[in-house]
Amino acid sequence: MPTTPEAVIQMIRIVQRKIETGEAKANVKPKTIDLTKIFTPSPTKQPAPNPPHRITPPNPHIPICQEKKVEWPFGYELINNQLMPALKESAKKIVVTDVNRICVDAEPNKLKDAALSLSKLGFDHVKSVNVIDAPHENKFYVEYWISSYSKKELMPVLISLTTEIPRDNPRVPSLIDIWPSADYMEREMYDFFGVWFEGNPWMGKNFLLDPDTPLLSSRLGRMYQ
Repeated sequence: MPTTPEAVIQMIRIVQRKIETGEAKANVKPKTIDLTKIFTPSPTKQPAPNPPHRITPPNPHIPICQEKKVEWPFGYELINNQLMPALKESAKKIVVTDVNRICVDAEPNKLKDAALSLSKLGFDHVKSVNVIDAPHENKFYVEYWISSYSKKELMPVLISLTTEIPRDNPRVPSLIDIWPSADYMEREMYDFFGVWFEGNPWMGKNFLLDPDTPLLSSRLGRMYQ
């Protein structure tokens, strides 16, 4: 809730009194509460580490492109009758991961071929671009989530077009010439993770923190008009 006018006036008066008296003390005296009379502490089976530290498995599982058996006949027909014939050797794996969800896994050098084939089938835009860091595997997973505005039967379908790249040389072809909507999202992933999207003209420049970017400069211009 916004501050009420009465509260603002009260605050001003409190500040005035502090200036006049020269006293810097709290205006509110909190009550002391003995929590042991309210809550009964329960014994823990294992004491907390001292000092605290994160407990993570040595090789955490990253669920990328995992097949899931679901009741979705249209999805399996889409894979068998359209995706597999169209992508052919450009995809190493095509699986249903959930209802209305399909994963297409491709090698980095085949990523653009797979993207072009999906575009020809009617998947006409990118909804998001994600990078997943897997340091224990020394790799990045790059995901393009794509869908369709032009074909009604494909509108509910989300396809994750994924590939793996090494962390020490994180380069992957940009897909902006196929899906222009990927542009800003590729720039963000470059800023966040350092993944170089070859073919995107913004690589090597700051995007999110640079006030001269078209996105930020237009917003700043409207703010100061």
